[in-house]
Amino acid sequence: MAENQEKTFFIGALIMSLIGGVLLLVADFGSWYNYTGTTESWGWISFDASLDSSDLIGILLFLFAGCSLLYCSGISLLELVDPEKIPSLSWIKIGMILAAIVTVICLLGGLAFVVDMTSDEPTSWGLEPAFYGGVIGGGLTTLFLYLALQEE
Repeated sequence: MAENQEKTFFIGALIMSLIGGVLLLVADFGSWYNYTGTTESWGWISFDASLDSSDLIGILLFLFAGCSLLYCSGISLLELVDPEKIPSLSWIKIGMILAAIVTVICLLGGLAFVVDMTSDEPTSWGLEPAFYGGVIGGGLTTLFLYLALQEE
């Protein structure tokens, strides 16, 4: 029974980290639109937008967050396919820590975005799928890996 429960936690970590990692690398993090009668402007924050603007910090943050969650996917998949391939529990612990860091980075990025948008007062703005993928995917991956470690 405990082995089935442990597999369930790794399946949950695999699904959530894969979705979160992919969303961080392909979707928008936040966007805004502004219309002032004669002028329209809009913009978005994403990995792609960081590449277009050569924003090195943005590129590195998106790459770190996305690749960290994809690392968690790889560890979970290895554990599900062949549990003997992972030489130590430290790989899983590293994945859990990385997922927690991604969650914090996304929460802080979302908070900074909200503060900036409320001070600029655009016509419309919102957090997008990459934000939710990072927060929910990272948070649930952290939880699932923690629970899987408790079952070891």
